[in-house]
Amino acid sequence: MALPVRKLGLGSQTMTQDNFSAADESRRLVRLSRTAALATLRGGAPYASLVTVATDPDGSPILLLSDLAVHSRNLAADVRASLLYDTHVDGDPLTGTRVTLSGRLERLSGDAANLDVTRRRFLARQPDAALYAGFSDFAFYRMALDDAHLVAGFGRIVDLAPSDLLIETAGAEALITEEESLLETINRDHAQTVAALAGNPADSGAVWNAIGCDPAGLDLVAGNRTARLDFDTPVLSGDMLLGWLEKRRT
Repeated sequence: MALPVRKLGLGSQTMTQDNFSAADESRRLVRLSRTAALATLRGGAPYASLVTVATDPDGSPILLLSDLAVHSRNLAADVRASLLYDTHVDGDPLTGTRVTLSGRLERLSGDAANLDVTRRRFLARQPDAALYAGFSDFAFYRMALDDAHLVAGFGRIVDLAPSDLLIETAGAEALITEEESLLETINRDHAQTVAALAGNPADSGAVWNAIGCDPAGLDLVAGNRTARLDFDTPVLSGDMLLGWLEKRRT
């Protein structure tokens, strides 16, 4: 049986004896999810709602919210919030992995740094939101993470620090800047490789599209299904990413 890791932080041990990594499991669940439960404060009392989610390149949660929504009004008064991500397993729902992220959910102004990246990545994950993303009463939000709590089965209840969940993007500026054109190239020239790496042969009927890249991995979608290809070492440029795929070409 795995030895549980009770507390994770900068420099702490994140692996159990069966190679389970709480940090990796949490990052992967957040990256793969399309929805989460958002908890805000309404006059000091908790208020829960369902929201669509995506991530910035470093793994920070990003949301697109209407100013008319109760949770947006709550955040205008108190930015403290939490997001619950769940695997939505069949059968007993309590057997599935889930992680709660807590922090400050901050509204991004029109001149916020990297707002174009946030917008592009959110709409790639949530294309239906393009219908209203430009409305004046909608805004993007990014969570400044304080801590997280993972429940992944018996003996795997773990507290995590922001450094356990967020990845370093310094040195990967070119990759982030070129993301849109890189994804077009990948979907045009490496579709079979992406499908094979996602676990679907070319004749399976599933059409996997790359929708996001960051130094740690490549995000994919096929309809309502999501997948992620993790890199074994950090990928900091478009050339490194395309080279990684070329070595795995089918």
